[in-house]
Amino acid sequence: MDPFQRLGSWWLPTTPEKVLPGVLSQDTSGELRLEVLGDLFPGLGQNGPAIVHGEMVEDNRGLILVTLMDCFQTHQSSTQKFFAHRAFLGAHLDQFQFPIARVEFSGLNSWAHELTGFKDNQVEHGLSYESPKPFQGSLRNCKYTLGAAYEYSATSRKRSFSESVGFSFEFDGKLLESEMQAFLHTVQNFLTFATDKPNAFTKLEVETERFDFRRIRVIGPKVFSDPTLAARLRPGEMLFTLTEVKDRLQEIMQKWVNLANRCKDVFAIYFSTRYAPSAYTDFQLQFVAQALSLYHVGRSKLAKDLSESHPVETAAAAIRKLGAEQAATFEPLIAKRFPTGLFGFSTHAVDTLYYIYTRDDSRYPKGDRGALYFWLAEVLSELLKMCILTEIGFSENEIRELFLRNPQYQYLCIGN
Repeated sequence: MDPFQRLGSWWLPTTPEKVLPGVLSQDTSGELRLEVLGDLFPGLGQNGPAIVHGEMVEDNRGLILVTLMDCFQTHQSSTQKFFAHRAFLGAHLDQFQFPIARVEFSGLNSWAHELTGFKDNQVEHGLSYESPKPFQGSLRNCKYTLGAAYEYSATSRKRSFSESVGFSFEFDGKLLESEMQAFLHTVQNFLTFATDKPNAFTKLEVETERFDFRRIRVIGPKVFSDPTLAARLRPGEMLFTLTEVKDRLQEIMQKWVNLANRCKDVFAIYFSTRYAPSAYTDFQLQFVAQALSLYHVGRSKLAKDLSESHPVETAAAAIRKLGAEQAATFEPLIAKRFPTGLFGFSTHAVDTLYYIYTRDDSRYPKGDRGALYFWLAEVLSELLKMCILTEIGFSENEIRELFLRNPQYQYLCIGN
């Protein structure tokens, strides 16, 4: 949802008779702020988060009901200012549990590019639409539908169709808002991984009851807020698309959910480098190496011994073991710069990490360290991608084919 400022009326569910005028605003990151004239709740900051109900006018929907969740007071004078964790547009809620969620991501249209109902009529120079068959399946705690929908608008001299692809999830029971967001964040990570570009939420709707059909829009702060980076991608720019997995989508997604639960720390660190990469390349390299190390430790029988080792020693073990497992696709990345192969690369990577941790020049040559940090971070990131693809069911040949067509992989091979 675009940034906005909306005038409305606001009150607490416990004192609905005390209505105050105020403005709800959202910035480009999704952060929500409410400013009311007067005292909505004296001492709110000392009493923890609160629910606020309200009404505001939207240009295309008229007067809508609003619920603000987890509001904290940030300012007190003749007005009160609040930060809101989430806004639910379309209902007044006092419970935040939902059986159904519908979500769209910035890269989903590109990833599922074959899922479309538009059909060209070359003879009549026209366009027709036939709803495509959706993809449906079951995950551990829900049923999902991946489908396309279209909207039609018209003026006296203009007719317009637009289509969007989205996921619908029907949970086995009602999920708390925090549980639902955690699950949807896992799906967001899946699209970020598959498209090889950070994905943003572009739309989220929930229902409070099954068959209620009252769609409540959810807005609020986002992990990543730029929808342009993953929009309008070509198939070759992505790691893989729906086309490669359409016959086994349920299997791939279930393995992804299982892996995300098993490797929470790995995913937290790795995807932070995708959504908010560090401005300092040495930190970026350190984070990627840490994610790779944690992944290796988590699957190793020597997990306890490795976890007690120095981070550089753990990273060295991870690079050598995982690099050997993914040799068919990984070695071409390092062949030009390191003719001795994996041993030479891992030694140099370890010396670089040792310098980053200690700032001791004795094991590290002078030179353009910034460029090397960037290259090493990208190469180790590619190695982790190969490992994840293996985990979710891609074969060695499939992984090699995916990377050979990938521009980032080609660039790293040429530029190493």
